[in-house]
Amino acid sequence: MNFLNFVKENYKFWNSVAPMLDSILTTGIDDTFTRAEREMIFAYISEDNGCDFCAKHHSDLAYSLGFDDNFTKDNFADGNVDKERNIRYIVSCANLVNDLVDDFNITQVADQDIMLSHTFVKHKGYSV
Repeated sequence: MNFLNFVKENYKFWNSVAPMLDSILTTGIDDTFTRAEREMIFAYISEDNGCDFCAKHHSDLAYSLGFDDNFTKDNFADGNVDKERNIRYIVSCANLVNDLVDDFNITQVADQDIMLSHTFVKHKGYSV
């Protein structure tokens, strides 16, 4: 299944999940991390969860948003309480979305792959 078909077929569910993703990844809970860093944290967690689909797409988006390679998964918390709280929120979202991708066997975005990952989501967020 592709991601856009999943969203269309499960619109009521996605319509509830997307605003949470927007709050945590797009606008952020606060300014502890940049948007690119939040996307890359999501990618790191997805990679750890074995979700190659999410790891690739969130990593690609992070780089298109100007991600700085000096920010690595070995140093993104550094004992800062605000950072650790924000990471827990991102981890929770990543775990939920990674499970959805796995459960619904989502392996591609759709023909609009570039539009979704580099234009729509970059400028408007995850609400479809």
